[in-house]
Amino acid sequence: MKLTYHLKALSDFADYVQKQQEKRRPFSAHGIANGTKPILEEHDELDIIDSLGLVEASTAIRLKHVLLDSSDTENCIEQLNTYVQNRLGEGNGEMIFDLGLEDNGDTMGFTRDNWEFALKRLEGVADKLKADCRVLMTRNVGTGEEEVGPRDAKDTACSGKVMVRQRPQNVDDVIEMRIAVVGNGT
Repeated sequence: MKLTYHLKALSDFADYVQKQQEKRRPFSAHGIANGTKPILEEHDELDIIDSLGLVEASTAIRLKHVLLDSSDTENCIEQLNTYVQNRLGEGNGEMIFDLGLEDNGDTMGFTRDNWEFALKRLEGVADKLKADCRVLMTRNVGTGEEEVGPRDAKDTACSGKVMVRQRPQNVDDVIEMRIAVVGNGT
């Protein structure tokens, strides 16, 4: 989650730098505008942005839109599919999806009906990607043992954390060992 947030922040910064560079170069690609000689300001320290390739890689989507919009269902499902597929790739086949929260942590203001619709859409996309969804915790949804309650008295929007994990393709994919170490071991 933090890696995605940082990549988005870097991408936004790269977009800003590119816009600033365009402001310094007021001539068109076909020649010089208004017949004046261009004033070029070069900032070598900003060239690193171009080498990172973040401007073209910006794939920010409006999560609330793709989770809830029913007027452009095919496009929304395709965008959500790409988003989840990329996140699963980054997480080696698993991810935690903050349903009801934007990537930056802002609430989407989901009602209970919004929550259920978005969860069904996420489960449908996950199924197409041969992955399973498991609700880990919810806020203000009001059902199940996963409910942890609101953050504060003003928190009324439904949200939660959903584990999305790709199904194993063969027996070797099932065998894994996870070890948690608590303390300093002395």
